[in-house]
Amino acid sequence: MQRNLHHMADTEHDVLVIGGGIYGASIARDAALRGMRVALVERGDFGHATSFNSLKVIHGGFRYLQHLDIRRMRISIRERRIMMTIAPHLIEPLLFCLPTHGHGIRGRMVMRIALGLNDLIGFDRHPPNQPKTRLPGGHLLSKRECLQLFPGLDRSGLTGGAVWPDCQLMNSERLLMGVLHQAAEYGAQIANYVEVTGFLRHDHRIDGVQVFDRLAQEKFDVRARLVVNAAGPWVDHVLHRPNGIPGASTVRWSKAMNVVIQRKPTSRYALGVWSPYDFRDDQAVIQKGGRLFFLVPWRHLTLIGTTHTDFPHAPDSLTVCEEEVQHFLDEVNAGYPALALEADDVLHVNVGLLPRAEGQQTGRDVPLLKEYRLIDHRREHGVDGLLTVVGVKFTEARHVAERVVDEISRRVTGRWDACRTASIPIWGGEIEEWERWRGTPIRIDDITLPHDVQEHLYRSYGAHSDTVLAYCRKPNMAERILENAPVLTGELVYAVRHEMAVTLQDAIARRTDLPLYARPSDTWLNRCADVIGEELGWNPEHRRDQVAQCLSGCSWGWSSVSSSSRG
Repeated sequence: MQRNLHHMADTEHDVLVIGGGIYGASIARDAALRGMRVALVERGDFGHATSFNSLKVIHGGFRYLQHLDIRRMRISIRERRIMMTIAPHLIEPLLFCLPTHGHGIRGRMVMRIALGLNDLIGFDRHPPNQPKTRLPGGHLLSKRECLQLFPGLDRSGLTGGAVWPDCQLMNSERLLMGVLHQAAEYGAQIANYVEVTGFLRHDHRIDGVQVFDRLAQEKFDVRARLVVNAAGPWVDHVLHRPNGIPGASTVRWSKAMNVVIQRKPTSRYALGVWSPYDFRDDQAVIQKGGRLFFLVPWRHLTLIGTTHTDFPHAPDSLTVCEEEVQHFLDEVNAGYPALALEADDVLHVNVGLLPRAEGQQTGRDVPLLKEYRLIDHRREHGVDGLLTVVGVKFTEARHVAERVVDEISRRVTGRWDACRTASIPIWGGEIEEWERWRGTPIRIDDITLPHDVQEHLYRSYGAHSDTVLAYCRKPNMAERILENAPVLTGELVYAVRHEMAVTLQDAIARRTDLPLYARPSDTWLNRCADVIGEELGWNPEHRRDQVAQCLSGCSWGWSSVSSSSRG
C-alpha cells in the first residue's frame, strides 16, 4: 500500500471517496472489488477520528428488540457473521450478561422471551468456515451463578442474569488497515494527509475535487466520474468547500464517550450496568427506563461505555473535560458501586462524533440516528456527480458500503462485477481454519517467539504475519519496544514502508497498539522516533517535535482531556 499522488492526479477515476474511516475504506474496497477505478483521500491519518474511538463490539442487534426492529436485527446478525468470516483473526466471540431484577421489563420472564426471540431471529448466526467459533444460544443465570461471575453486584432485588452471544473486535485499527490494504491490492489509489479544498464543477455537475497534499504542501486535482463524501463529522465541512453546496446540512452530531480502564477483566463476560439516571428513547417501543453501560473485557484492559451528549460545535473542536470524565465515572460507580472507579484508573478516553436523532433530549443524553443516510445531491440540491453517506454503526459499514456502491454502479456506466465483499476475506483474513492456523509456531532463526508475541502477530496481521515478520529478522528489529508489550521494533518499519505511517503518532497509535501497554514517556517514544526517523529522514529537531506531540494531551488520537469545558 503506497502513496502515489502522481498516478492519482493523472487518472480519471470512476469513483473518488473522501474520508479514510471505516465507511470510506469499506466503500473503496467494495468499488475496487467490482472493478472500478477508485481513489480515496483522507485529510488526516486513516481512522484517526470516530473509527478510532469505539467500544470494539460487533453486535448482532439484540438491543433492537426494544424497537421491534427485526429488519435491522437481521442486518446486524448477517454483518456479524460476515465479519467473523472475512476477518477471523480480528473477531472473537464475547458473551454479554445483563443482571435481572423483579418481574417487569428487567425481569427474568421478559428476558427469557427476548433471548428466545434473539436465538430465533439469529438462526443463521454461525460463520460457515469457522466451526470452533460458533455462537451459543442465549440463556438465563441463577442469582448464585451471576454473583459468582460478578461478586460486586448489589444483591438486593437481583434475580439472576440474562446471557447472550455477540462478538468483539480485537483491534479496530488493524481491521481498517486490512480493508485499505485489500482496496489497494485491487487497484485503489489511496492517500492520507490529502485534504479536499474545493470541487471541480461544470454547471450543475461535480467532476472531481481540488486537494492539498499536507505533506508536500502542494495542490492538485483529482478527477472522478462520481464523488462520495464519506468524511464522517466533516461531511458538511466538505460540502461547503468552493464549488460545493453552500449551506447544505446533513445531520446533527452527538459526542460519544468511552473510557479504557487499567484493570484486568475479572470475568470473560461483558456486564451490563444500569445507570440510576433516567433515559428515554423516543423511537423505542419498549422503554428500558435508564441507560445501560457495558463493562467490556478487552485484551488485558476493560472498556466502559457509552454516553451520547449533544455536540453543536465544529468537529475540530472536539475535546473532553475532566468534569465530563468524572461525571462518567460517577454514573458508572452509582450503577455498580463495587467498582469504585477513580480518575487514575483511566488509561484513555475514547471520544468520537456520531449522528444523533432529531428528538427530545433527556437530561444530558441524546438518542442516536437509527439508520445510515445516503444523500443524492442530484435529487436534493440539483448537483450531479456527488453522494454523501453518513454512517452510524461500525458493524454496518460493509453493508452500507454495498448499498452505496450499488447506487454508484447505477450512476456510472461500466461492466461492473457484483458485490463480493461478503465472501472475500480482507487482507490478513485469508485463513480457512483460524484456530488450527494460529497454533503454528512462529520462529526467527530457529528460535520460537514468545507466546504473547506470536498471538500478537497472528491477531494483528493474520495470514500476512510472515510478511511483517520479514522486517523483524534484521538486527535489533526483533526486540520488544516495551518490556511488557508484544510489539516488535520491525513493525514500525513495516508501518512506514507499507502502511503510510508518516508521523510518530500514526505508527504508534494506529498501526500498532503500544499505547495499550504504557503511558507515553520520553524513553520509549524516543526509541520509536529513532526507528521511524531513520526511515523517513527526520533530523534531530523533527524527532524531538514528534515526541513532544505524542507527549501532549491529544497524543494518541483520543481527544485531549482539558481542565474545563467549553462555554
